[in-house]
Amino acid sequence: MVIKIAKTRAASANDLFILEKTLGVKLPGSFRNFLKEYDGAEPESNLFEINESNNSGVNEFIPAQLILKERAFIENLSPQAFPFAFAEGGNYVILDLNGRETVLFWDHETAELIQLSDSFEKFLSELQPFSVNNVKLEPGDVGEVWIDPDFLREHADLFYESEDDLQNNG
Repeated sequence: MVIKIAKTRAASANDLFILEKTLGVKLPGSFRNFLKEYDGAEPESNLFEINESNNSGVNEFIPAQLILKERAFIENLSPQAFPFAFAEGGNYVILDLNGRETVLFWDHETAELIQLSDSFEKFLSELQPFSVNNVKLEPGDVGEVWIDPDFLREHADLFYESEDDLQNNG
């Protein structure tokens, strides 16, 4: 695992049993082992690639006892698919065990499922630490942005070259 994830409580044997029984599948060993160490864990800031022009990050891994509840919010999943992580922006990362193990990204705005990885274990190995230094913007990438007025006042030096600019634009 490339990113740091602090160990948490273990998922209970009963929670794992209920999850497997409801889905009608046996959970992959790597996922079961993960839940035994990191059930509901919040990883360090991270990044995964959705496609060539888009990425996201895992905010929190969903505790085993809440997976079925969260699953109910997602339409059109195969019967053996379930969310295992909350991704940025109200999206989910999903493990689909229908035929073969696949990790998918679910976009809440489009309900589109995009394949991320061939296995849970591979997905974890592909998570990278996030660094603002790796963000590269080209001219025109940002159309407009909202800045909290309190933040702007506290950090005016980041946005204005002089006190006159601040007075004229603030």
